Amino acid sequence: ESGVAIIAQSSNIAINITMQRRSLPVAYMITVGNQIKSGVSDIIDFILDDPRITAIGLYLEGFDDISKFQSVALKAVIARKPIVAIKIGKTLKSIASTFSHTASITGNSAASSALFRRAGILEVSNLSEFLETLKFFHFAGCLNSPDIASVSCSGGEAGLMADLADGSEINFRTFGKKAETQLLKILGPIVTVANPFDYHTFIWGDTARMTATFSTVLKDGFALVAFLLDVPRNDLCNDESFQCAINAIIESVKANGCKAAVIASIPESMPEELAAKFISAGIVPLCGMEHAIVAIGNAISLGNYYLNYVKPSQLLITKTSDKKHKQSKLVDEALGKTLLKKQGVKVPNFITIDQRSNVTEIIKSKNLKFPMVIKSLGLAHKTEYGSVQINIKTLEELKQLIKKFFTFSEKILIEEMITDSLFELSIGIIRDKTGLFLMKIGSGGIWSELFSDQQYLLLPVQNKDIRKALEQLSFSKILKGYRGGTKVNKLKLIQTIKTISTFAKNNSSVLMELEVNPLIVGKENSVAADVLIINVQ
Repeated sequence: ESGVAIIAQSSNIAINITMQRRSLPVAYMITVGNQIKSGVSDIIDFILDDPRITAIGLYLEGFDDISKFQSVALKAVIARKPIVAIKIGKTLKSIASTFSHTASITGNSAASSALFRRAGILEVSNLSEFLETLKFFHFAGCLNSPDIASVSCSGGEAGLMADLADGSEINFRTFGKKAETQLLKILGPIVTVANPFDYHTFIWGDTARMTATFSTVLKDGFALVAFLLDVPRNDLCNDESFQCAINAIIESVKANGCKAAVIASIPESMPEELAAKFISAGIVPLCGMEHAIVAIGNAISLGNYYLNYVKPSQLLITKTSDKKHKQSKLVDEALGKTLLKKQGVKVPNFITIDQRSNVTEIIKSKNLKFPMVIKSLGLAHKTEYGSVQINIKTLEELKQLIKKFFTFSEKILIEEMITDSLFELSIGIIRDKTGLFLMKIGSGGIWSELFSDQQYLLLPVQNKDIRKALEQLSFSKILKGYRGGTKVNKLKLIQTIKTISTFAKNNSSVLMELEVNPLIVGKENSVAADVLIINVQ
């Protein structure tokens, strides 16, 4: 009568899921194969109108229609029906370009993951996380706060909960003073009141005191109270001594009405008969501590998404034929910098010369200042060819290098070296075969080997999206002035990245790939020191 809907592009996976023993009620199980007639988006659209459905699970190998998919995802957000997805396969893959670093590190799942985040869809990595997250949404919905309480009778369980939740959305906030005082009164001074909370086994078997303990925690304003409980297997053991904990949890939740879950540290410790008891009392039975933490974290993430929801703009999608998609042309870096400069991106002062040029006169007329940088034009990977030289301090040194660099190419770029440098970023944009434009923000230049993490966004992007992406990168503390260091002008940095994305949007009919690496970030300005643009030929 009420349950989740699961749509799978694998019939065998679908059959396997129907055999789950995790007490997840499934109202629809639909397999769509290769979506020749009916696509995932059409089915989601239909299912969302069914009042029985509380959440939707997707096992995907590819998408049928991305614009339609975004539309039905918006419909799900408005209906407050969560969507949980596993994405496999290589349908949304980055362009197989040999030109730049951006294409080689994007990975097969970056575009689909960015699409899910944009649409408010929770992406999980395995079937256990998939089932536990769907189950949590069915029975408890999303959570309006990250403040969670963990309650167990073991220090080992409490410690493991704390470790597994580290880095997740979960916040094990401390108990309020009133709750702490009451807990000490019930349990005595030998018990340390902390969260995750180990109440020990001093009161085991005393259902009244256990109920009072649990009720005190439930009254302290947490978004969710998670009780850790593993019952003995009844084919080998007598589980009667655990009834006190089961009864105390059920009675305290019934009396206080707070959202609650019971987590078995391993799935085998939550038999379906016990799970049914908890469900009848309004308690979510979760199987496996690690997967339970993922499910709770997903409920917090979605709650936050709903709270701050702003309807995303329509995705930028520009498709080309397969033949054109495989054909590309490298744009001269000098022209690329000129185009970005016209858009509003800061670039170094530069000149270009050929073998007939009088470099002394040109430098003087353009008022270029040392130190300088020299590059060969027409090459994508200049460093690999040794055709880049920085920190040139004299005209004589420059002239010697010019002779050498003319062996690499017929044209040379000479520019002022950017000395105001606090950090170097890499900003890449790639047009996917589906027509989506994927932006990568990550470390660049000399920092790329120290910080290998990146964040991905789909165009068009907003300033808030860029800000959030920057904050999620491991080197974000450096941008804020780590250990008393100089802070970068984050507003200008965000605006520069936004301007780069605007250039891509304005040139989407021909653009295949754009990379600014490095984008040199200084105290006040961010400058595109190296630009690579690839267009449809």
